[in-house]
Formats: sequence, structure tokens, C-alpha cells
Amino acid sequence: MKRTKEKGTVRWVKTGGGSFAATIAGRRMMIKPGQEFSAKPEEIPTAFRDVVVPVDNTELAEVEASADSVDVTKLTYTIEPRGGGYYNVLDSEGKIINEKALRKGAAEELISSLK
Repeated sequence: MKRTKEKGTVRWVKTGGGSFAATIAGRRMMIKPGQEFSAKPEEIPTAFRDVVVPVDNTELAEVEASADSVDVTKLTYTIEPRGGGYYNVLDSEGKIINEKALRKGAAEELISSLK
């Protein structure tokens, strides 16, 4: 059986000493020094990009270029009452933006700062 490359993955190599624990494609992996592996760029934390480098920078550039070409829709924010005079700020996907419940004025200030 021939292995096929998953779309959007890049070959990486671990440099330096020590092991690196990462969750790649839903699996927890221990990456040893000098080991090559395939992963999507978003699966490698930016803090570890100095010790985990792409084998071929052109692959990384191609993947990042294709990610940039994705149509980004403008997010809209709405205020939803939570109760007791407190409100949540929701994005267009329905995800709560604020960390804790806000008063109406603070919620409106948050929306204006996000736009």
C-alpha cells in the first residue's frame, strides 16, 4: 500500500536535545531528537518553532499560502442577555467572546473595540 500525504501537512524535524511531546492528528506523540514527522503547521506551537523546524521551507510556504487564500468572513458581534442585568458578547458563530458576564455598557465597549 502506498502512503499518501495528507493535504496541508508539512515534514518537520526535531533539532536539539530532549524530547518534544505533541498532539498530532489527534494522537499524543513523543518526538525524539533528529526525528522527522508530518504535521500541520497549526499543530506545532509557535513556542517550539526554534527546535521543531520544517525539512523543506517551500512546503511550509505553500501550506501557509493556501491557508491565507481561504475566504475570511467578517465577524459580527451581538449582545445576548444572561440575566440579572448581565450580558454576553457572541460572535457570528455563536461563541462567547467575553471571559465573564458584562454589564450592557461594558459589552458595547467590547464590541466597539473588536471592530
